[in-house]
Amino acid sequence: MLTIIRSSALERLRAMAAQADTAQSGEADTRTTPPAAAESGAAGTALTDTARRLGETRAELLAARTDLAALRGELAAVQQLARQASAGEARARALEQLLLRDAGSQVADRDRTIADLRAALEQTRTQAPAVAGLPEHTVARFLTLGGGLVVLLAVPDEDRYDSQPVYGYECLACGGQAAGAYRIADGRRWANEHAAECRALPAVPAVRPVAEKTTTTL
Repeated sequence: MLTIIRSSALERLRAMAAQADTAQSGEADTRTTPPAAAESGAAGTALTDTARRLGETRAELLAARTDLAALRGELAAVQQLARQASAGEARARALEQLLLRDAGSQVADRDRTIADLRAALEQTRTQAPAVAGLPEHTVARFLTLGGGLVVLLAVPDEDRYDSQPVYGYECLACGGQAAGAYRIADGRRWANEHAAECRALPAVPAVRPVAEKTTTTL
């Protein structure tokens, strides 16, 4: 009988120990659950922050791309302006060179004209005194084959931009003439060529008839 009681008591003790173990296991589960939940919440918060920062980074990247596109457009416009400026500078240089060449040519022509005029003036000074009855604006005379005169004329031309005379010649023997040379050398050449070919005799002045003497016979 005593053995049975002891066995029953032992069973009860064992049951109580099992219940205590079960309770302790439950408490342990209860104690470990909150940290896991806390870790899960922290991970969610971290993910949320990461997603927010990623969105901000994407927005910044999009804004940077927009700024880069605008900068590229401005750079293209600046390059176009630079090309236009370079082309305009090249045209200005070409025009300047053209004007310089024209000015040099005009100066050379003016110098030649002045030299020709000085030569003609010097030749006129060394020639015989002017003969009465020569045409106006005579600057030189040439003797023809027939003994006549060809005169070189320098007629003022107010219509010319430089107010320089127009040169030509007039033959006092045959009446031939020419005009329209803008250089004295051309007019001189025309006059000299005509003088070398003209065989007309100079005009003979009219001779007054001599009055017959009447004699009276006494």
